[in-house]
Parts: sequence; C-alpha cells; structure tokens
Amino acid sequence: MRLAPPRARRAGLGLALALALGLPGCQGCRREIHFTPAGGDSIGIHSADSLRAIIRGAQAEWETPDGGEQAARTSALIVGEDLQEHPNMPWAGRARMLLDSLDFGAELAADRRVLAINFFSRSRPDAGAWPWLFWRGPRGMAMRPLSGHDLQLLQVATRPDPTGSPEAWGQVAVLFARRTAAGREPLVMLWDAPVGETWAPSQTLGSDSLGGVGTVQIQVETDTSLVLTARTFRGIPRFEECATCPHVYSLHRFRWGSGGFTRIEDREVPSPYSTFVQFILALGVGDQDAAGRLVTDPALLDQARLFELAALPKGMWRAAPATDESAGTMVFFRGQQEAYQVSFEPRGDAWLISALRPTTRTIE
Repeated sequence: MRLAPPRARRAGLGLALALALGLPGCQGCRREIHFTPAGGDSIGIHSADSLRAIIRGAQAEWETPDGGEQAARTSALIVGEDLQEHPNMPWAGRARMLLDSLDFGAELAADRRVLAINFFSRSRPDAGAWPWLFWRGPRGMAMRPLSGHDLQLLQVATRPDPTGSPEAWGQVAVLFARRTAAGREPLVMLWDAPVGETWAPSQTLGSDSLGGVGTVQIQVETDTSLVLTARTFRGIPRFEECATCPHVYSLHRFRWGSGGFTRIEDREVPSPYSTFVQFILALGVGDQDAAGRLVTDPALLDQARLFELAALPKGMWRAAPATDESAGTMVFFRGQQEAYQVSFEPRGDAWLISALRPTTRTIE
C-alpha cells in the first residue's frame, strides 16, 4: 500500500490535519484545502471539514463491535498521510502525538527503517488489535497490514536491503506476545520485502521454537549480525508455579540471516531454583547419579531418601511466597503440611545443594 500524493497536494495535508486536530502551529489558519480520495489503498487530501468527518468516522468505527478492522485501516491511512507530510520527524514520536490527539489506542515499535503500529480501541481494549507496518518506499510512504491480530506488539527490526540503500530493507521481523494465564508467550513473524499484493510471513517462531512463556528480543551482535534471544519457561512436572513464582528458564538463540532465523543455541539458565527442580525430578525417576551431581555432599542423598523427597503421593512442590529464584537459601512447600529449607553454593556457572532440612511452615 503506497501513499504518494503529488507535492502540491501533500503541502496542504499538514495544514488540514492541524485544522482538524487543533495541533500547534496553525492558529489563525484559514486557507481552504481540497482533498479527494486517492484510491482504495490510501486517503487523498480533504478539506479540514472533510478530514474531521473521516476522523469522526474512524472514532465511530472503533466503538462498533465489528468495526475494528476497518477502523484500524482508516487510522493507518491517517497516520500514513501525516508521516508523509513530516518525513524528518521521528516517526514513533509523531505517530504517538497524532494518535493520542485522536484518542486512538495503539502500541508502537520502530527501528530506523520501519514503524509498526498495533491499533486497538481504547474503550474496548480486549476487542482485538490490528497491526500495520509503515516504511519509506521509492515513491513515498508505504504501508501494509500485518498478520498477528489480537496480539501484543513488542518490537520490530529489519535486515538491510542487499542493494545497500540505507532506507531499504530486505526482511522485517515483528515480535508479538500472546497473553496467557502464565504470562506473555512470545511469537515472532518474519516477512520478506513485499512483491505484489499478496504478503504473508515467510517464517513464524512460536512456543515450540521459543520455549513457552517469557521474553524475546532482537539484538545487534556485530555490524552485520542480528541475533534473536528468547528467555522462556514451561510448566514443570511435580511443581506448581504461578505467574510470579520462580521458574526454570531456558535460553534460545537464533541467528538472523538472509534465509531467516537459524537456531544456534539452546541451554538452561542456571539458578538455585532450577537445581532443586532437577534434583527432585532426578530422584523421582530414580536417577541417583544425576541427583548426586547436584549436591555438594553425597550424604544429602541419604537425607533426601529419609525425607522421601521422591514420593509423589506426598503432594506437589512449590516455592514459598516471595521466593527469588536466585536466592542462596530457599524454602519449598510440599503438599499441605511439609516445608524444607534448602541452601545452595555456586560452583562455576552452576549451583549445587549444600544443605537440606525440614522447617516450619510460617507463610502460606
């Protein structure tokens, strides 16, 4: 979708928007600007009165139960025209000012080549969200709707175009999140530069690839290397974990090349909590060797057998409230009555159990 009105027509757009929105810098403006629709993929230039009507129409569409998709399209066209008129202003800041003045709900993410906006209704934020991508093309501002409805927008990043043009991009990755009871579940979608009207993601990374609930981020490793890093967790057998409880985190890293994202690393993030979880799971399957590698003294295995820590009928495990997953000493509850205080010592990059004893259950 392209927005490229002739220069003479564009010159009036900023004035019409200012008149319609009451933006600063137009006190005393009385010039009448005439705009006409520019086609299905863009809006043309209208008078201030006509633009007010378009804005009111978009605001009404946002209040309509099934009007979200069309409201997002209209909102995107208004933003695209405004960005076309203000090419030297930071896109995210300009778009945010405009959207706030219109009372349109939106999440924004940008890098130096593109801007992503996830539109939603402020009065009905749970009714859905519709993302759009904006960038500067050879003929002016361009924009397209994105897949990923009803998701939270986290980040957008681009790989440069092979031709070397500083504003052109060859691929764009948009990082979304899906809200779940356990927290935010990241989702990554990758698009090649659009050719023609059909535009679908060339690659999608979901929970199977990224590891469940947690965080995800694209970082610049070198001038030519981009890396996607996800720090996530899944539910653990024998353990109950709330959204704010400690978790066993895993790190998943992908290098972003011309062919998309390629996995380069998967590893568990060491922590005292992770060590205790591994210890209980090893005991549960009778793997004494694995359990022995997680303690500083083999005598701790005898204590574990004495306390029947491997016995599943005793109940589910969970960390005591307000427990930090990196604490050197932690309290764990089992079932409805038992509690154990567990101490840890760092060994290189790992943590080992150094003490284990029953304790009173003072906090529930």
